[in-house]
Amino acid sequence: MQKVRGRSSSPTFTAPPGIVMASVDWDTGHRVCGGDGAIGEAFRADSEPQQCDSIGEIPIARHIGRWVRGLFQ
Repeated sequence: MQKVRGRSSSPTFTAPPGIVMASVDWDTGHRVCGGDGAIGEAFRADSEPQQCDSIGEIPIARHIGRWVRGLFQ
């Protein structure tokens, strides 16, 4: 796979008009402002989560939360 990827340049994604990208926690879907576990998610403009999770910004808090949720699955 590396050989194939090495020959082509990676394309840059441009969101269509009216679509915005936001970083959200992959477990909860709540907006985060950096840290691990955050993924880029596409939203229609003005429908994305507006506020960042204050506790979610602390990576250790998210790891503990995932561990606790894992106990009950």
